[in-house]
Amino acid sequence: MIMAVSGPKLVEAAKAAIITSASLKTENAGELEKMLNALGYSWATPEEVAKIDGSPEQEDLALAFRLGLEQLVIENKTMESIKDARIVSLMDLSVHAAMQSWVPRQLPLMVIHEMLEAQTADQCSQAFCYLEQRVDKLRQLTENGEHKYSQAALLRCCNTLMQRLSKSSSLLLCGRVLMLLAHVLPLTEKSGVNLKVSESE
Repeated sequence: MIMAVSGPKLVEAAKAAIITSASLKTENAGELEKMLNALGYSWATPEEVAKIDGSPEQEDLALAFRLGLEQLVIENKTMESIKDARIVSLMDLSVHAAMQSWVPRQLPLMVIHEMLEAQTADQCSQAFCYLEQRVDKLRQLTENGEHKYSQAALLRCCNTLMQRLSKSSSLLLCGRVLMLLAHVLPLTEKSGVNLKVSESE
C-alpha cells in the first residue's frame, strides 16, 4: 500500500474525505471508498485486509473518524447532535468501515461513546435510539460477544451512560440500556453473571 500522503497530513485528508462523504445524501460509503483510494488506501482482497489489521494506516483512519465527529459536534451548536444528519451518517460510515476492516472493529462504538459524551443526560435518550435501531449491526461488530475489544467498547459506552443517569428520573432509559446489552451480548458474558453470588439489598 503506497500512501499519497502520510502522518498528520494523511489524517487531515482522511478526515476531510469522511466529513465530505457524511454530507452526501446517497451512496456516501462508495464515495468515501473512492476518496480513500485516492489517498492510497486500497484493500482489494480479504487477505490484504487481514495484513493491515492494527496497522498505522488503519489507526490513522480511525483517528480521522474521531476527529471528524469532534468537528461536526463543535459545528453543531443549534440542535442535538443526533438530529444532525451528517453526524448520523458519519457514525454509519464508521460501522461500514469497521465491517470492511478499514478501521478497528471497536471504532464505531468508540465514536458513539464520544457522541453520547457530548450530549446532556436528557439528550441521551433520543441519541440512544441510534443504538437500539442497529442491534443487528452491533451483534455483527461484537461477533455476538466473541470480539473482546468491540464488546468491551460497547460495555464501556453503556456503563458510562448509566453512571450519568439518575436512577429515579431516568429509570426508563436505564432499562433500555440493559435491554440493549441483553439483546447484543450472550448470556455467558461475565458482566451479566453474578460471579460472587452477592445478594441485592
